[in-house]
Amino acid sequence: MFLKKGFIKYLCFILSSIMIVSMMTTVNLWAVTEDTKAIIAHDTSSSTKVPVDENGLDSQKRIVSYFGSPIIDGDIDDVWNNAQEVKPQCIVGNVYASATFKSLWDDNALYVLAEVKDEYLSVQSSNLYMQDSAEIFLDEKNDKTVDYNVDDLHFRVNCENSPSSDIGDIERFYTGAKKTADGYLIEARIALKDKPSNGKLLGLDLQINDGLGPDRVGTINVFDSTGNGWRDTSVFGEVLLTGKADGAVSGLNPYNLMNLIISAKKIDFTRYTNESVVTDAIKKAEEVVAKENVTQKEIDDELEALKTAIGKLILTDEAANEKEFKLVPDEYRADNEQQGTIEKLEYSVTNAVYSEKKDTKYLNVYLPYGYNTSDKNKKYNVLYLMHGGGENENLVFGGPGERKELMKILDNMIAKGDIEPLIVVTPSFYGGKNDVAYFYQELTDTVISLVETKYNTYLPSASLQGIKASRDHRAFGGFSMGSVCTWYTFINCIDYIKYFMPLSGDCWALGQKAGDSDAQKTAEYLNSIPKNAGYSAPKDFKVFCATGKMDPAYNNMKPQIDALKQLKDSFIYSSDTTKGNFYFIVSENGTHNWSFINQYIYDILPDVFKDENLAPVTTSTIAPTSTSKTSTSSGGSQVNNQTSTSTPTATPSATATPSATATPTPGTKTEENKTKPAAGFNDILNHWAKDFINDLIAKNILSGYEDGTIRPDKNISRAELTVTVLKAMGLKPSEKPALDFADKNSIPSWAAGYIALAKEKGIILGFDDKTFKPDKDCSRQEAVTIIMKAFNLGESNNHLKFIDAKDISDWAYKFVAKSTESQIINGYEDNTFKPGKSITRAEIFTVLSKCLKNKIMK
Repeated sequence: MFLKKGFIKYLCFILSSIMIVSMMTTVNLWAVTEDTKAIIAHDTSSSTKVPVDENGLDSQKRIVSYFGSPIIDGDIDDVWNNAQEVKPQCIVGNVYASATFKSLWDDNALYVLAEVKDEYLSVQSSNLYMQDSAEIFLDEKNDKTVDYNVDDLHFRVNCENSPSSDIGDIERFYTGAKKTADGYLIEARIALKDKPSNGKLLGLDLQINDGLGPDRVGTINVFDSTGNGWRDTSVFGEVLLTGKADGAVSGLNPYNLMNLIISAKKIDFTRYTNESVVTDAIKKAEEVVAKENVTQKEIDDELEALKTAIGKLILTDEAANEKEFKLVPDEYRADNEQQGTIEKLEYSVTNAVYSEKKDTKYLNVYLPYGYNTSDKNKKYNVLYLMHGGGENENLVFGGPGERKELMKILDNMIAKGDIEPLIVVTPSFYGGKNDVAYFYQELTDTVISLVETKYNTYLPSASLQGIKASRDHRAFGGFSMGSVCTWYTFINCIDYIKYFMPLSGDCWALGQKAGDSDAQKTAEYLNSIPKNAGYSAPKDFKVFCATGKMDPAYNNMKPQIDALKQLKDSFIYSSDTTKGNFYFIVSENGTHNWSFINQYIYDILPDVFKDENLAPVTTSTIAPTSTSKTSTSSGGSQVNNQTSTSTPTATPSATATPSATATPTPGTKTEENKTKPAAGFNDILNHWAKDFINDLIAKNILSGYEDGTIRPDKNISRAELTVTVLKAMGLKPSEKPALDFADKNSIPSWAAGYIALAKEKGIILGFDDKTFKPDKDCSRQEAVTIIMKAFNLGESNNHLKFIDAKDISDWAYKFVAKSTESQIINGYEDNTFKPGKSITRAEIFTVLSKCLKNKIMK
């Protein structure tokens, strides 16, 4: 501890006596000596307080923060007695926790105290936001932009005092946490960049995550009830800074030094030849921090000394091969005068389930500053960048007219000469095959030719030969499920792409998370891909990987990377791209968040395309190799000339996402367009609904996807449900459907006849606005209502005993009651029905099987 609290309290008593004699009525008067600069807070007059409501907010619903410098150590100082308590009212989920917040500020920082009552504490989840923790969202300029800018921060600290940063430099965040008899408390300090003052408003929200076992049961916020604060600063509230008396100064600031000590202790000194230069500096810094009468100058001098020592570390020869993580400079996150533009392209692909259905898809294209369509002599390299699970093509750049962070980083890198101007494309794996394992087919069939024939690229022709001839000028990367997609693209498209950037996601070709559980086999399989295709290291292909130690993907990705390091015939590990073709960036504090992904891209891009011979390419002598693609009609990765089947996957994302679909497993043949026995669908072998699915397969009602999967945990749309139910009933669609829904033009042709027949028979009705919403995920209560009507199973007037029965709509209530009485559908183990939850294919197949087995359909 850098100051003894008894000493502070003594000063407080002396100064309070002086104040009483002097009849002073200011708030938060500091007792300062040159030796201590310790703040002493005093609540001297209620008339100086800002009036607040019963929840602690002022008349404009803002948090009120008074001037004061608490000691951040997990113990509550007297200075907090002067802070205004806030009782948060935005509660989402069934939380067990309750909380109050307080805030203070000084010339250097904003301080937050969270006192949480919660008898069930858990840090079990690998997703940090699902642990018992407090989150602080700060918009220092209070400009309420939708996207995070350079002034915006998102920090988190759990009940065991483990801090993390989703957005912002974690060196600005210092915390002290302590478990209590009935919960925990957290003190946090956020260093401010702009000088604060009385009357200044900062954008702010405070959040408590209520963890229970491996899950988060809910959140408690002061302002935001949408759950979008992690990506949208406009939902923040405000904090009013006030209460600084004339002449008041801040307390000591040892926190920059203390944070640097923490970071320095995390250094892996086995990577350096002269560790003592830093370990000695750490010891001296700790002695200064512990000194009772330390001055700010002594602290600042020691801070610079420790920085200098760290800068003197010398890498071992082996460690020099590692690619170091470097933060994006703040200036790169701000707008540059030379700005690129975004264009949106549209195309259509065949739906994987209904061959007669066409999915309209979109992608965004970043064009660098100075791009000139008419200048055919200037050609550009192309990077394809894939989003994560539950996201879409707009996540990275937004769309035309928007300026998200990565776009600003690219503009600055190009303007400052860090990289050559390039084109960046953001497609989506949703729609079409709807599967990360098979997006490569869409990429080579449609996307590459669409983009690279429209813009000035190195593509000589839209043929596969042309795509192969220009592979040196093409890169593919992605985050989370996009990283999984990147590994599949490497497996299937090494003929067409030279550079690969898998970010925070391992390879699932041998099964979900096989990068961890089957790391050696996965590495050997990946090693075989370039060897079989005739490509050699380090010149013919490059794989640049990255993740963070606080990212759930780290524990899956690192074993795979370590195994690949041993296979030096194809993967030569080195940060020097003239010597190697493979490296792995690790951020010590990196989380599963695009803020870190953007920084990995910043670190990697200078190594992409830099060693290319930019001579024009031709296709006259191109010959296909063993992995060249002549047709993409069949799914699966090519292994030993066999088309592989798939295993179920789930996204390794920190955010709530739909269950992902199948991924190929090398070595097993599949057949297309044929009904398969249930045993052939390996994604249901251990599924709870296997028997019901098997029943429908035997009745030729269900045949599965062309890749040999059922995808039981995939949500089903209203159009798909209607078609499936009517097919199960043996009904034929109307040949000339007459639809009167307001959105009839959006109803696909493959479903129109069934929907018209269902409407005619009163099975479906539509919404109050006269629409049908064919692409909307079907909820459990909608599905039950449609099926009960279709099978004419009747209604029940009995009351439901689910704890969320009140959430069931009136139009569905009696059908839900009847269906549960008949045990056609059940609730969940926690005695809920979850009427608004999207229903899965497995749940639908179970209900249909039960109806047909019991022969209760009229």
